[in-house]
Amino acid sequence: MIWSRMAALVGALVAFAPTPEAMAQGDLRKCANTEFAARTVPLGDYGPFAGASLKAEDYHDVKGPRCRVITFYRVPAAIPGATTPSQIRRVMKDYVGKSATPFLAARYVDDSRAANYVERWTDQAACPALIPALEKLEPILAPKITGDGPYRDLDVAGPEGPNVRLWMAGQVYPQANADFTLNYSLDGGHGTALGAWLDETLAALDACWKTEAPSIP
Repeated sequence: MIWSRMAALVGALVAFAPTPEAMAQGDLRKCANTEFAARTVPLGDYGPFAGASLKAEDYHDVKGPRCRVITFYRVPAAIPGATTPSQIRRVMKDYVGKSATPFLAARYVDDSRAANYVERWTDQAACPALIPALEKLEPILAPKITGDGPYRDLDVAGPEGPNVRLWMAGQVYPQANADFTLNYSLDGGHGTALGAWLDETLAALDACWKTEAPSIP
């Protein structure tokens, strides 16, 4: 009698245990939720202006974490001698049309076992590779409209590549034009120029990440 009850209990546990397919879908949903949440994580008074992610399913051949999310921050340079809103308004007219180097930073999370979705940070002062990485992204955002290109049926990404996404939003360029905003989203396979950029960027920044958020100068 006891053994029959134990067998029934084991059978019930097996029946209600999540399948590998369900667990994989749960991992993808958690990755998607993490990617979405990263868009609103602030650095001081500023949210990220851009982000990129890699989301791999079980059948994708990926080395390292299967969910990676990186976001970028651009903090405009402060006007010298102006710290309060009234001071900024008073001297703003003297700085119309002028530009200054902004402060750039980045935040990273992934599903690695060592730091499962634990946020890590870096900035341009601690990581000289950050600015070159963003500079290499600029030509990828300009699609080629005319001239020779690959045949449409020859997908360079391949059907087996994980999804790579880039998004940009908000005021990306200097604040000379306060009305200018950008909302941009680009999805591509792991074998595309975007996927290659993300791989190269994550490798270049790998040694830069720290647990503390940077201080805005």
